[in-house]
Amino acid sequence: MFNPLHPFEPRFIKAFQQKGVKAFVKQTYQRGRPPFEENKEGFVMIHFERALAAQQYYDVLNDDPNRELLWLGEPGDLNRLHQLLAQGNVFMMLKVKDAERRARKLLDKKIRAFIEYRLHWYPGLDQVKFSLDVQFGEVYARLRFRAREIMVKLAEIENAEYVL
Repeated sequence: MFNPLHPFEPRFIKAFQQKGVKAFVKQTYQRGRPPFEENKEGFVMIHFERALAAQQYYDVLNDDPNRELLWLGEPGDLNRLHQLLAQGNVFMMLKVKDAERRARKLLDKKIRAFIEYRLHWYPGLDQVKFSLDVQFGEVYARLRFRAREIMVKLAEIENAEYVL
């Protein structure tokens, strides 16, 4: 499972504070789960500069038992953030360098098969523009060919049954 997000390191906290970030919302992130460690969860931290936006995002995640709202101005929440980062498997909403190129290289055959068998597009693969988006902890692939565009969960491409 390809993970395009950058690990959250403690050294980034100061930069977020300087940028004016007020809060982080932690949510479950399946792609952040370490391989072969079924009991260990992965998380993504979404940063917010406005308190209302952080609270609203947190409220939307009411089905996620791992959600947390952490305020950078609260010492207890700041300590909790450091605890989470020390455990590892915490990512931030920043893609790693060349995420699209890496994903495309890794999933080349599956992307081709998805385009042909699911979308019934028949261009050369180099004619299809490929990008990654992350929304509410889910990674999506955006495929564009001429006037056609589709956004699909990356897992649908990765787990395609018609690919040998």
